[in-house]
Amino acid sequence: MTGGGFLPEDSVGTQPTVQHTHSSLRDDNVAHRLDERLLAVTRKYRNRLDQDGYDTFIKLWMDVAPLTQTTIHLRSTALATQYLLRITNDLSEYMMAYPSTPLHQIHAAVQVMDEAWMTVLRRDETQHEISITDRIRIRNTLEDGRDRVVGFKKRGLDQVRDHGLPGVDSPSNGDTTVSSIYDGALDMLD
Repeated sequence: MTGGGFLPEDSVGTQPTVQHTHSSLRDDNVAHRLDERLLAVTRKYRNRLDQDGYDTFIKLWMDVAPLTQTTIHLRSTALATQYLLRITNDLSEYMMAYPSTPLHQIHAAVQVMDEAWMTVLRRDETQHEISITDRIRIRNTLEDGRDRVVGFKKRGLDQVRDHGLPGVDSPSNGDTTVSSIYDGALDMLD
């Protein structure tokens, strides 16, 4: 080292490889578009009672699902993790605002999210970009999502029992058990 700097002499003036720079720029561009789309989804969700908002969970999910697919294709596992955490947290909140959503639609969305998490966690087995702290955040987020689905399910079943609402699965149709919600990703975190 010379002149009290923190970088070794041979690193001064070196540039990242073209491939690394291209990957970072690509991820930055994709992240910018994801931010814009997630903001648009959030706005429409907040306006769900207005004409320009989401009036059903499935309409909201149709905008979120492609963002999930885009996220898993980010080259940076760490960046994909941050976006999946956000999408998973948001989705857990969103589903509670649509109590008349058929339970099978909620389960289908959760299954897609579980598969997205498994894809990113599998990739991290070789890349090792997800920190221990983020792994704990993932676990907590998925367990919170599981709890919310249970709450959604309980609320829907109570409505069927109390009010006979159509469109909500009944207790007798063999729906997914609590232990299977996000089970793929949670198993990979063990």
